[in-house]
Amino acid sequence: LGGIAHMMALHWNGTAWAPEPVGVNAANQAWLGAISCNGVGPCVALGFTASSPSAEPHTPLALRWTGTEWVPFPAPAASIFSSITSVACPTAAMCMALGSNAKYAPTAARWNGKRWSGVAEATPLTASPPNGGGGMSGLSCISATFCMAVGGFEVNQVPYNYAEKWDGTAWSLLAMVSPAHVLSTGINAVVCSSPMACLAVGWYQHGNPGPGARPEAELWKGSSWSWLTAA
Repeated sequence: LGGIAHMMALHWNGTAWAPEPVGVNAANQAWLGAISCNGVGPCVALGFTASSPSAEPHTPLALRWTGTEWVPFPAPAASIFSSITSVACPTAAMCMALGSNAKYAPTAARWNGKRWSGVAEATPLTASPPNGGGGMSGLSCISATFCMAVGGFEVNQVPYNYAEKWDGTAWSLLAMVSPAHVLSTGINAVVCSSPMACLAVGWYQHGNPGPGARPEAELWKGSSWSWLTAA
């Protein structure tokens, strides 16, 4: 008659994964869906609590890893997020989180070391519901003044990939390469080593007749995205 959602964490000790207790009491069901641990900024995990995973509204939940245990951390407001897809914390005083609100519109929030505040995304207007759906699914931040986010949206059932770049003040749109004549496509993850180098990966599928889903990779060199041939 339905399962009970419990928070779970695993810790890599250099050899193997081992369960790590999440000793935070939650009155309702709770789950975690995004984490950032880079050794520089705080190790933060974001998720939600609710009476059930399908119940609304979801209440945002945040935890911080101290090195020995998970402890409560200030969470973004429920008015910003009803779903969180990713979080990145490049410094102790800056985290960025991406997700969507109750109307399924993409949203973002920034942590300044004291509190979370909403940040306007540069989502294509044509992707706003009900004309199309989608949002950002991958995020990489290397500093307080550079983040790269990737995702996708649909307009009239035609899929597109796009990226957004954070400059410390605002998000700006970046065009990505979408394969021609695709039935569906999705960029799911991104990693950046500098403002001049990011790699994004995902998948695409041509229309019928044709093969199934194929791997997709794109490279950022500081000014534009280019297509890479994935194995």
